[in-house]
Amino acid sequence: MRLSPLSQQERIKLALIGLHTATSALGAKRIGIVLLDRRGLIVEANDHARFLIQRGIGLADVGGCLVAHDERDNSTLNQLLERALSDSVEKVHGSVMTVRRARALPLTLYVSQFSDGDFLDIGNLNEVAVMVMIVDPQDRLQVDPNRLADALDLTPAQARVAAHLASGATVQSIAESTYRSEAVIRWHLKQMMVRLDISSQTDLVRLVITTPGVFDN
Repeated sequence: MRLSPLSQQERIKLALIGLHTATSALGAKRIGIVLLDRRGLIVEANDHARFLIQRGIGLADVGGCLVAHDERDNSTLNQLLERALSDSVEKVHGSVMTVRRARALPLTLYVSQFSDGDFLDIGNLNEVAVMVMIVDPQDRLQVDPNRLADALDLTPAQARVAAHLASGATVQSIAESTYRSEAVIRWHLKQMMVRLDISSQTDLVRLVITTPGVFDN
């Protein structure tokens, strides 16, 4: 009997199911994950996030709070956390920002509300309100665009943009490295969000890093 092709929603569902296995075994080694409670205090962080924070270059744990050393970046981070912690009836879409570091490329942070479908195996999910994903471009996270295109049914151009984004690149840097305009990159992002039924760059990165089999190493 010939099996029918997976629908796009089924592909996404399988990718999200893979959070519990693929991300803990693979993606979480490359992506820093910090979980915050409704007071904005750190509930849990994976090993990679702890390493980045303990180095104290760009980010730090101050009294249980995630802070950025640069005052301007810390102001932006606080705004994004307050937005994610809002009691809005509608789920707040994720936000993205960069955190400057001395003598190093900026970290890329993706801030979003936490849902029960998210992936870290911790004791009490009810305590968790916000998830912050941290990508360090110097870690050279490599996502294979061809594997990603197959896994999520994206065009080659869309997959390249998504792979760059998940590696911590900004729209501007993606445009520069691919010799395209920022408008073209944003167009590809918009098309992917419609195709995948997601609403933000944060959701796209979350989906990419939790899709099994897309990493080069």
